[in-house]
Amino acid sequence: MRRAATAAVLLALAAVAPARAADDYPVCTGDTSAAGVPQKPGPALRVGITPRVQAGQVGPVPAQAVSEDPAKTLAALALLRPSGGPLVVRLNRFFWSDGEAAFKQFLAETARYTEAGYPVELQVRYHPSSEQEGDIAAWTRHVREVVDRFGVIPGVIGLQITNEVNFDFSPDSSDGSY
Repeated sequence: MRRAATAAVLLALAAVAPARAADDYPVCTGDTSAAGVPQKPGPALRVGITPRVQAGQVGPVPAQAVSEDPAKTLAALALLRPSGGPLVVRLNRFFWSDGEAAFKQFLAETARYTEAGYPVELQVRYHPSSEQEGDIAAWTRHVREVVDRFGVIPGVIGLQITNEVNFDFSPDSSDGSY
């Protein structure tokens, strides 16, 4: 009896669901070039990269950074630079809690990249120390100081203030934990 009921259900489902041939599921095996796609007017695409030795990661503590060789970094960036367009260098992990040491480090990195002809964007992270947390007036002063100190550098083209405030589970990769 159970087999007959199972068979009846399977036959009913087969009658309802249309049969699909193999060519109903296209497979991309041909030319993937965009050469035949008409170009529409609009601003040129600006591309960039974070060349820093440490990036945020999901988790409570960062991985150990490897040592950087600035000459090798600049050589690698030169290989990535698109012809006829800029390659933006994005400097992330500028933490508020790192104070003056972070200013010195990021000013030096900014000088290195802008002097080599790369536009720079900075990611200014809220990431406060326990004493700073919640002191929005002090945070505002910090952001103004960043603008004052980096805004005079001609190659600095952007500031991102805070990072991923919607992620609250990873203090190393986002500001949402604060």
